[in-house]
This record gives sequence, structure tokens and C-alpha cells, in this order.
Amino acid sequence: MSKKLIYSKLSPPKNWFRGIIPNEPYIPYNILIFTRTGTDLSTSHVDFHHRFVLITSLHGNGLISIDQKRIKIREGASLLVFPFQYHRYLRWDRNILWLYITFDIKDPGRYESLRFITLHIYQQSFALLDEITKTYISSLADENKPACSFLLGAYLEKMLEQIPKTTKKRLKYTLPASQEIIQKICRYIYENMDKHITIKHLAKFVNISPSTLRLIFKKNCGISVGSYLSRAKLCHASVLLHNTNLPIKRIAAECGYLSVSSFIRSFKETAQVTPAKYRKKKYLFSNNLQPEIRYTGNKYK
Repeated sequence: MSKKLIYSKLSPPKNWFRGIIPNEPYIPYNILIFTRTGTDLSTSHVDFHHRFVLITSLHGNGLISIDQKRIKIREGASLLVFPFQYHRYLRWDRNILWLYITFDIKDPGRYESLRFITLHIYQQSFALLDEITKTYISSLADENKPACSFLLGAYLEKMLEQIPKTTKKRLKYTLPASQEIIQKICRYIYENMDKHITIKHLAKFVNISPSTLRLIFKKNCGISVGSYLSRAKLCHASVLLHNTNLPIKRIAAECGYLSVSSFIRSFKETAQVTPAKYRKKKYLFSNNLQPEIRYTGNKYK
């Protein structure tokens, strides 16, 4: 099967937060695979989330900013974006075709040596990408095939293990203090979704005053820390509404709301529908819920 035919079979995920999940704890899980072209990218959009993203250029070159560090990605190369890293597309060839593999892993420290590194992929690894994609498509056709889920995770793990052997140049980079604070805050929020989190709690966690935290977050992200916290919780709620049959009251508690009424009110204000209607109508993930950061000129907004 030709590469063009293989990747043409990929369609956008129906749920951007629920992928193939094998039971084995030592391999990447919750895997999603999709492609993007030049028309899918924007210089004004800044991606900032809590999953790993492996970007491989199947065709064309581009320039990406990772935590404000510029990194070139050339055709036939891969770049691993870590959870809670800013990444923004600066420029790219018009006819690019990039493959995205997003996933979670219980031991992220395993891949720390790959941070800020462009990985040049040889023919053997590209053959592995083909196998991963074919297995992923096969697994989507029959979600009850655990063997396909395991094989997909195993292939991805094997690929990531091979990548460092092809890497000769390693980049050293110290994250600015303000961005390190933001990453700690965002990680804390995602790891404590079921808790009632206040700005005062977040400021204490990073050992700064609430006013300083508000200033740092707004200056670097263009949105208030309160807005980000609210959107992150509502984003998590939308995933639970899609993927579980939990009662609305339970979902409110899982997202750290003190009452179900405050959860419903907050959800409706942002998504324009109630949680019950959101679940009933099977809405796709709403951009209104995404804790999105945008960039214009030299400022995020």
C-alpha cells in the first residue's frame, strides 16, 4: 500500500481527547493519529495542552516556536512536543503534509532527552510509521480488538526508542522563570481537576503572591489565570460528558465545582448549552471550551 493511500485513509478524530488505550502501563496510551496541511495551520494560534504531540513532516518544511524557542522541522524529520509546552507555527511550505501522533504516558521522564530536538527519521522508521498508521486505522474499524491497541502502542514505543539513535545534535535550553511558573500552574490544574482550586491556592503552590501570578499569567498568555482555570475544568467536563455515563452531579464534583448549579451555570455561559443537552446532542468538542491562547505581534491574547 502506498504512503499516499495509507495516510489518505486518516480522518479527523471524532473525539480529540479519547484515543486507543491499551492496558499495559509501560507504553504510550490514549493514542490519536491525524494529518494536517498548510491550510490547517495558523500563525495566530498557540497550542498549549497536557498531552505529548509527535509531529512528523511527511512533506514540506516549517518553523515552529516551542516555549519561544525557534525550531526548524524539515521534510523527513520529527519533533516531540511535551505536555504544557507552548507551540506556535511561525512559517511553513504551502504544500506541507504533517503527521501528528498525540498520546499520554505514565512516565514522561523517559523521553526528557528528546525535548527541543529535531529528530531525523530514516527509511526503517518511516516504514514503522506506515505500520502504526495502518494498525491505527484497523483499530478504529473494530474498537474491541485489544491486540490492535497493544500493537499500536508497541510500535509507537519502538519508534520513540529508535529516534535517539539517529540524533546527533542535542539542544540545551533553560525555560524562563515566568514560563516555568505557568507550566507548573497548568500541570497542577490538570492533576487536581477534582479539587476546588482558587488563585490563592495556585499562588501559594508556586510561592508567589496572587497579584504577581495574575500579572505573569496575563502577560505571557494573554488571558487571566481565572479564565484559564475555568476553561480547563469545563474542557475536562466536556470529555466526561462525551465518554462516560456519569451523572451531571458527579461530573461537577470531578471538575471541582462546589455545587451542581454553579457547574451548570458556568458550562452554559461558555458552551451556550447545558451539560445535559451537550451530552444528548453529542456535540463535538466546542472551541468555546478550549483554554486557548492566541498570539498577535509580540503578545499572546
